[in-house]
Amino acid sequence: MKSVIHESDLVQNAGRRFGSATAYHPARYVRTDGTDAGLLFTTVEIDVAARRAEANPEDVPSPSYWPGWVVGALGASLAYLLLAVL
Repeated sequence: MKSVIHESDLVQNAGRRFGSATAYHPARYVRTDGTDAGLLFTTVEIDVAARRAEANPEDVPSPSYWPGWVVGALGASLAYLLLAVL
């Protein structure tokens, strides 16, 4: 598994508007066609995804199961979120 979201990489929300998160966990999503997009997850979104994986352990492959191309297809952030609860 090549992808990880580090809690220590938290970025502050510059230009924050009322009601928006104060900080985000950044990640990069790489599509199968090679295009990519920056992603920003709130801590709540990370927690929700971790609870989803915890509630469905049968759907969470072991890290050794994922070859590099699968991580690339899923995107770094999704792959990490699935791994976070293992």
